[in-house]
Amino acid sequence: MTIKEIVSFEELYNRDLTNAVKKNVQKYTDKQGNPQEFSLEYLSWSYGWREMKRIDPEASEKVHEFPMFDNQFRMIEGVTVPYLKTPQGFFVRNTVTFQGKAETEWLPIVEKAKYPVSNPNSFQINTSNCKGPR
Repeated sequence: MTIKEIVSFEELYNRDLTNAVKKNVQKYTDKQGNPQEFSLEYLSWSYGWREMKRIDPEASEKVHEFPMFDNQFRMIEGVTVPYLKTPQGFFVRNTVTFQGKAETEWLPIVEKAKYPVSNPNSFQINTSNCKGPR
């Protein structure tokens, strides 16, 4: 199967990228967590996005923005942020369009792959956005 023959999300999802990353696995994969407790090994976002763009150069992503509120929960007029603050925690929302089909996901802002962050910094927000439906 050539890159241009992949026509659906399901085919992309099931695509074996082993050969694409086999030459230097450490360069293309990231590990997160403590192996004794909980760990993940996954294709780095940037390389996964590269593979999508090779298949569909028109693929796009959107990081949704939300009104910003002060500490008294008053909306700050004209200011938006790339996260949503709720009583349950902080979330990001992302939409990826691939071959004309849009997929949207809500993701919690977490650290160490599973712990909610009560006051996220810009790095944690960006990291959560890079885990979207890509």
